[in-house]
Amino acid sequence: MLPYNLEEELVSYCLMMERKFFGLTTKSIKRRAFELAIQNGLVRPFPVQQGRAGWKWPRKFMCRHPRLRLHKPQATSAARVKGLAK
Repeated sequence: MLPYNLEEELVSYCLMMERKFFGLTTKSIKRRAFELAIQNGLVRPFPVQQGRAGWKWPRKFMCRHPRLRLHKPQATSAARVKGLAK
């Protein structure tokens, strides 16, 4: 549903968030995909009333990009992040 360049932008966003120790959930990826589609003027790529991509889309997206991981966000202190980043 998203063109290749927007999908790659979404992948780079997900990888950046992972490097910053933010957890990626299905809901956050669906919301970000919807936002990218609206920002780039795509006509009805996803259901507008939900404000995010449909329930089938994330599974297919994750299959196309196996380097991404979904995990529950954990509370991480700034000191711990600093220690992990070394």
